[in-house]
Amino acid sequence: MTRRKRRKERPPRPAEPRNQDRRPPRDWQWWIVAAAIPLALCASRLNLDLWYDEAYTLDVFVSQPWVKIASDYSAPNNHVLYSLLLRPVYLASDSEFFLRLPSFAFTVGTLWFVFRLTRRWAGLPAGALATLFLGLTQMFLIHTMEVRGYGLSMFLGAWLGDLALAESRVETSGVRSQESGLWALDSRLLTIAVVGAAFLYVLPSNLLFFIPLATVALVWTAVRDRVVRSTLRESAAWGGALLLAGLVYLPIGEQVLAAGGGQAGEQAGEGLQEIKISLFRRKAPDGDQHRPRSITL
Repeated sequence: MTRRKRRKERPPRPAEPRNQDRRPPRDWQWWIVAAAIPLALCASRLNLDLWYDEAYTLDVFVSQPWVKIASDYSAPNNHVLYSLLLRPVYLASDSEFFLRLPSFAFTVGTLWFVFRLTRRWAGLPAGALATLFLGLTQMFLIHTMEVRGYGLSMFLGAWLGDLALAESRVETSGVRSQESGLWALDSRLLTIAVVGAAFLYVLPSNLLFFIPLATVALVWTAVRDRVVRSTLRESAAWGGALLLAGLVYLPIGEQVLAAGGGQAGEQAGEGLQEIKISLFRRKAPDGDQHRPRSITL
């Protein structure tokens, strides 16, 4: 009589968690969630009729040959780099939808770089909230979709800010090829020079943003790396951006200075006029007016 061999009972396997294969959302997925509503609102503006300033920009500058665009700054409406980039689109179609498509693309880039910069320094939730709040701001929605250079200016400014506050590239531990490290550093500095020059070539007044941003970048590089050579190379990149911008502004340099001086003088005159009205045209209690006194400025 044969005895049946009893099979050894295996211990039950522990229950596997259901979400074991589920990975956390990636950065671009967070960005899509945060930028979905702002981009939908921007897309709804693609068919808006042209405003007066937009029509003036198209008729006086964008419709002209490339050489004319780069050499004519008779009015501040000519955001030179934007006009040059928009001209091929204008030649293909002059419908509002196609003319606003580049602005929509610049808006996507602006929201991405704002998300990336904030995510790096404050984490994913902060990056998503910064993207959402910026994208829902009324002034942002208006100007980023205009057929003018504001959307391009914000895109390049956000990109430049992301480059300015990049992570440290000086390795403190481990072995790294010196050639590859220098190449990575050079590519970033070259990008700063090109993007910075483009940022200034859109609007001359972007210099007011460029100088503080360059200062922050230099201070951050000095504190982060603590290497004199690294700070000097960073200074060369931002200085190169100024040099490139100066070269492309040569054909219209005098016009830009004249337009800036005229606007400053006009604004100063309006400010003095308001001071006169508010200080020297006050009404007396009996209804008479005080005579203005002569003053020397």
